[in-house]
Parts: sequence; structure tokens; C-alpha cells
Amino acid sequence: MKTIRMSSLTSKFFLLGLFAVVFLTPGCQKGPYPVVKLEGTIKYDGQLLENVELTFTPEEGRASSAFVLNDGRFKAKYSPSVMGVQSGNLRVNVIPLVNNEPGKPPTALSEVHKEVKEKYGYGQPGFPIEVTKANSSFVIDLPKTVPPGN
Repeated sequence: MKTIRMSSLTSKFFLLGLFAVVFLTPGCQKGPYPVVKLEGTIKYDGQLLENVELTFTPEEGRASSAFVLNDGRFKAKYSPSVMGVQSGNLRVNVIPLVNNEPGKPPTALSEVHKEVKEKYGYGQPGFPIEVTKANSSFVIDLPKTVPPGN
């Protein structure tokens, strides 16, 4: 059996390459933006809001999303495998969900959904919130009158 020896220069490049793979590979280190878990309820003018999609957009970085079905509750998702939102100041946008099942007519938007879409939908500034730590009972109550500065 032959023993193969690396030269001193080759072994240094090998170690440098190993270091780069372990410590610099994207996705293997924490990003510049901390992510915290966020769950809670969404309301509009004090009433639970159902059948909507939420987006949580930070000042910089990546947005998160959540689906709200019949109970007004949401769990924010940062990526397919990471639950939560970037911590800090966020803007919440709301998009009503409609039934798009093949063979069935789309569900008409309720008056509440029309109002929410007009005031807080995509293309609107969104409702400001601040999330600094994980929270499983966060309440977002969108006012009927859009706050000044939005």
C-alpha cells in the first residue's frame, strides 16, 4: 500500500478550502437579520379577520407571510423551513383569499374584505408593527381609519 503525502503548500490550500466550506457556505450561518417566531390573531376594527394572507415586510431584508383561515389566527413563515419574521419594524399588508377551485365560481369578496384590501392590501404602505422577541399571542388590530403617515 502506497502512502500519499501532501506537500506543505497543498495541505494549506486544503485547510483553507475546508475552512471556506464550513464557515462561509450560504445558509450555514446566521444571516444579518435575526428571525423570531410570531403567532397571533389579526383583527379589523376589533373583529377577527378570516380568510386572508398576511405579509410582514421589514425595512430591509426578506418578507414573511402567513395564511389566516377561519379562526383569525396566524403563524408567520420566513421561509419554507423557518417559522417567524425578522425582528424590528415591519409593515403588514393583507390580501383577502378567494375560492379558486376548478369548476366553482370565485368567492365574492365581503364588504369587510373589500375595505381591508383597499386600505391595507398590496400597493398600500401597510400597517406598522414592531416585533422584538418571539411572541405566540401577538394581536394585530387594523383600525378602520388608516393611521396618519400610512
